[in-house]
Amino acid sequence: MEAIRSRKEMKKQYGTDANLVSRISIHHKYSVNRKGFGNWLFEQYEFFEGCRILELGCGTGGLWKKRTLPEGAELILTDFSAGMLQRARENLAGMENVTFRQADIQDIPYPDGGFDTVIANMMLYHVPDRNRGIAEVRRVLKSGGIFACATSGENGIAEFVRELFADSHSIAPVKVPFTLQNGAELLKRHFSHVEIRRYEDHLEVTEPSDLVRYIRTLGAMADFSSVTDEEMLDTFEHHMENGVLTVPKEYGTFLAK
Repeated sequence: MEAIRSRKEMKKQYGTDANLVSRISIHHKYSVNRKGFGNWLFEQYEFFEGCRILELGCGTGGLWKKRTLPEGAELILTDFSAGMLQRARENLAGMENVTFRQADIQDIPYPDGGFDTVIANMMLYHVPDRNRGIAEVRRVLKSGGIFACATSGENGIAEFVRELFADSHSIAPVKVPFTLQNGAELLKRHFSHVEIRRYEDHLEVTEPSDLVRYIRTLGAMADFSSVTDEEMLDTFEHHMENGVLTVPKEYGTFLAK
């Protein structure tokens, strides 16, 4: 995942789920760790009977498909995009004790201290005022509640691709404002305990054209417009060994309380 540079661009990128679905598909097809990032994330959460859970930036609701929550648990799913929220409603039709609401993390429409767990996965780098957003999360958490926020690192797919073209194209790296490397500093302004957990995985790509399509969906990779699809494909094929292009991934989650 990459940072999107403006709210306007975010609305364009996430007005529908097309780009998100395209990005997720490459992970399903080529990830070596078959557990899956969503399944791993779900194992990191500590839900209990009667707990109240708020997810901010729920996207298509994929994290919750085929999940069973503890008895009496209440789940509220929110997203900045009405289009995403509608797809989440469709994907989770029939799931009990779930509510959907359009919302912005910078102005969470719920009273103080109402949630045991707040989740914000792969989205904080999009938020214009992250400090305000995290303060809002802290406000709506109960005492002792947990904020779980997954993100990417600085040594994953995008950086790997940039390095392949470093000698042939002048492509400046994009500074992502909330990563596994720098996110803890911001979280510690609001939470006394911040833990990082890393998900071990990488891609083994056998059809490099899939990676070309993936790169084209990333808003923050706009600088790659100077690289043609053909040049990108040739470069990927040149770096394949025994028919496989090994691509690093760096994902994980913070647990703050």
